[in-house]
Amino acid sequence: MIKVYLRYSILVLFLFPNALSSQELFIGISGGLSNYQGDLLNNISTLSQSRAVGGIYVQLYPFPYLSISGGFNFAKIGAADKFNVQPDLRARNLSFVSNLQEGYLTLQIDLFNYERIKITPYIFGGVALFHYNPYTYDTGGEKVFLHSLTTEAQGSPDYPEHPPYKLTNYSLPFGGGITYHVTQLISVGAQLGFRKTFTDYLDDVSTTYPDQETLLQYAGQKSVELTFRGDELNSSAPYPSSTGVRGDPNYKDWYYFTVIKLGVSLSGIHFKTGGKNFGYGNTQRKLSKKKISCPKF
Repeated sequence: MIKVYLRYSILVLFLFPNALSSQELFIGISGGLSNYQGDLLNNISTLSQSRAVGGIYVQLYPFPYLSISGGFNFAKIGAADKFNVQPDLRARNLSFVSNLQEGYLTLQIDLFNYERIKITPYIFGGVALFHYNPYTYDTGGEKVFLHSLTTEAQGSPDYPEHPPYKLTNYSLPFGGGITYHVTQLISVGAQLGFRKTFTDYLDDVSTTYPDQETLLQYAGQKSVELTFRGDELNSSAPYPSSTGVRGDPNYKDWYYFTVIKLGVSLSGIHFKTGGKNFGYGNTQRKLSKKKISCPKF
């Protein structure tokens, strides 16, 4: 997935330099906290189960108030029932962690013209493609990936209503932030971005408990052990009936990032294509007046 996004980014930057020649272009990095919301965690304000996220991005301004951003985020999400405030959910005793990779393309609208006002609030929205693979740790501390265990008998002929879930999906990112342009070349900012997904299996939890014997025959003993983990807290806790609620499929999972961003303008750099030099935006023109030599490629 990352290779595909990189190829498209290179095509945009190098096959269409004429379209970009008069625009402002930034590249940058971001880092902060990642969170998840779903069957194992409903509170979006929690910090106790936050993980880390880092990313890179490219931002192009075709107009003063409007920009297009594309980039990649590398994050970790997770949650555990042991932190839940509801006793029945703590007794369920499920947990998950997942590494998550995301490529995105968004449209950003600034409240002010950043060339005139250094501090600029903004909103954004777009589309993203992400990959995840939930895992947990068994009673022996061994890392176990959950997708292949089909903990809700996904794909079993006895449960046609539980199809296997895909590990690569798309989401709709949206949110807002604020940018401070320290100089013509450097900007810093803070951003809160939500991702609406169309899967309920970020945490490997969605519907009901499958029949124990059916699951044992279909997926094996390890799947039975990690489908119901209440007996790890209470050895007398019975395996739930096949109609027992494990999750709520009516509400899809979310993930979101709270990050600090650092951007650098490429306006002073020239790209040489077909015997012509292409610069970016106002900063390039100001630098050229000062006769400061710029690197050429």
